[in-house]
Amino acid sequence: MHSEILYQIAKNRLADLREDAADRRTVRQAMATRRKEHSNGRWSLRGPLGKRQRS
Repeated sequence: MHSEILYQIAKNRLADLREDAADRRTVRQAMATRRKEHSNGRWSLRGPLGKRQRS
């Protein structure tokens, strides 16, 4: 019985760690896309936006 409880705790801990890693990955992706959008926004008056509108 006692070992069963320990097993459940360990399993939950592993699941939490996996979720943590996934969260960190999505946060990193979100930051990267935000940075990309920010750099695009800086030049949108000139280059990319004008080209996109023309085509």
